Order: sequence, then C-alpha cells, then structure tokens
Amino acid sequence: SQSRYRLPLNEVLPIVSALLARLRACPEVSRAEFAGSARRGKETIKDVDVIVVSSDRAKTAALFKTFGDLLVEGEEKVRVMVPVDSSTSVQFDLLFSQEESFGAALCYFTGSKEHNVALRSLAKSRGYTINEHGFYTISGNRVGGKEEKELYDLLGLPWVPPELREGSDLLEKIP
Repeated sequence: SQSRYRLPLNEVLPIVSALLARLRACPEVSRAEFAGSARRGKETIKDVDVIVVSSDRAKTAALFKTFGDLLVEGEEKVRVMVPVDSSTSVQFDLLFSQEESFGAALCYFTGSKEHNVALRSLAKSRGYTINEHGFYTISGNRVGGKEEKELYDLLGLPWVPPELREGSDLLEKIP
C-alpha cells in the first residue's frame, strides 16, 4: 500500500490514538506521546512522530514493528508504514527518549522548523542552548528537559499550544 503524499489528519488520528493506547498499555513504557505536524493539528500530514520513554527499547520496538511494514530500525528510531485503509499507509517514526529529556524531545519534534529556530535563537540570546536532549546553560549545566513547559518558563514565555507553533512570528507577538 502506497502513501499518498499527505493524508488528512482526521483519517490518521484514530490510528494515532490506537497506537498510543497500545504503547501506553506496556509496563515498560512510562511515557508515549505523538508530535510533529499531527500534534500541531495540521489539516494534512505526511508522517507521525511518536516519542516514547521505555525501560526495554527492544521489546517496545518489537511491538511497534507489529503495527506496519518496517522501513528503518536503529538504536534511537524505528520507522514503519502503518495501513490507513486497503490502499493507503502512513509513516510512523518511533523516537526513543529518556525520562529527563522527554519534554525537550516533545518540544523539538513538535515545533515547526521555524518555531524551533526562533526558540533556539531566543534561548541563545538569554544564555541557554536547547536541543531534543534538554535545556542547558551555555556552560553546559542542565536546567530542564523533563517537561515541555520548562523551556517556555526558562525563556519567560507562556506555554505555547502545539497548534500555534507555526512560523517564527509567534515569538514576536508574545509580550
């Protein structure tokens, strides 16, 4: 089954919900959340990122592979094509994170590219560096990353709902 280039979000969300429910039911999975354009509520999406904290990555990867056809498997990521209907599939990427980095990963993999660039630039101007592993001072001291909100607090911003994380102009509109 081939993927259309972009699929309507409403066709994919039921699959996302079912997949998250199955992952969250596993005792080794402490956190599982979807990210990317699907989390931002875009009308059409081309893939879905799922961020997971698991005490047994091999077991979690094995379960994830049962959802569709395997495309890529590595230490930090598993990619499968999950059927939507008889003729269509959507790409799902399972991305492993650590508990202390979960918020950083969720933020990084949710934001549009422009939003992330704007956040990194603002962080840098305030003496911080941010990536999918955490939030740090320029000197390398970890100052957060477990929860997404920590980043916005650190930068003196209100928590920004995923749907608004498009483009770079949002940060200029926030007082």
